[in-house]
Amino acid sequence: MSDFLERYPEIRLELLCTARAVDLVEESFDVAIRAGVLADSTLIARSLGSPPWHLVATPGYLKKHGRLRSPEDLKKHDCLFFGAGRNPIGLRLEKGDASVQVALFARMIVSDMDILRRWRPQVWVSL
Repeated sequence: MSDFLERYPEIRLELLCTARAVDLVEESFDVAIRAGVLADSTLIARSLGSPPWHLVATPGYLKKHGRLRSPEDLKKHDCLFFGAGRNPIGLRLEKGDASVQVALFARMIVSDMDILRRWRPQVWVSL
């Protein structure tokens, strides 16, 4: 954003970061960046790309609860999900050409990375 504002000094920017799906027309937004599937709309949308997601755990958590040997092992762990969604979370894991679907019940789903970082003892899943 700082590069953009430096390049266009005449523009005033108001940046609202929220997990709430704002009504772009009703609330007078000019531009929005949203993650996930776009609902049917008359608005113009362009994809900015698909970020890679990762499955991670702290060394301390793995020492206490054991390493995962298979995707099904995730069901035995306290998973935290970054993003939005409802339980169960359908997770597709890929390795090379192989993929597997796992339905997980999240211990917590949160759309705020600061909260997620402070919740240390669990396995994180970013969606």
